[in-house]
Amino acid sequence: MDYLVTNVVATNSMINVSRQEMLVWVNSSLGLNYKKVECLCSGVAYCRFMDILFPGCLSQKRIYLCVTTGTCLEYHHFQNFKLLQQCFDQLNIDKDVPVEKIIRGKFKDNFEFVQW
Repeated sequence: MDYLVTNVVATNSMINVSRQEMLVWVNSSLGLNYKKVECLCSGVAYCRFMDILFPGCLSQKRIYLCVTTGTCLEYHHFQNFKLLQQCFDQLNIDKDVPVEKIIRGKFKDNFEFVQW
């Protein structure tokens, strides 16, 4: 699978998206029901987006879904982001994922990454 991937950065400071608008977009795009931006710390949404945009870049079966397992440990979040980073590397996407920050579940770190 060969994809031409170009990194895109929004530089227009006039574009302000609220946390609520971002959650509505993520939830409606993926059929999820996240209540807070901090829930994105699991990495599930990012892996699902990559699978939609680049089918086959990662296996959905390898994503740890907290809902299906009943428990969601930081280790599972780390594994999901490891899958995401592998997908980025495979597609030559030049984006370093600040996993240690994101998996802590803090609003600021998660909101910054989801806006990217």
